[in-house]
Amino acid sequence: MTPVPTSSSTNEQPRPEARSRILLPDVCNQFGVRFHDAFAMLKSLQVRYDFARES
Repeated sequence: MTPVPTSSSTNEQPRPEARSRILLPDVCNQFGVRFHDAFAMLKSLQVRYDFARES
C-alpha cells in the first residue's frame, strides 16, 4: 500500500512544553504529518476572493 501524502491546517502554533493542552501541531510533529496555517492552505489551493461590487 502506497502512503498518501497528508497535511493538516490549523491556526495553532507548536508548544511542545505545554502540559495542560495538547495542540494539533505537536501531534503532527510526533507522527510526521505536515501542518500549516489557514493562510498557507488558501494560498496552496489558489483561493481567490472577488469583492467587486456591481453598480
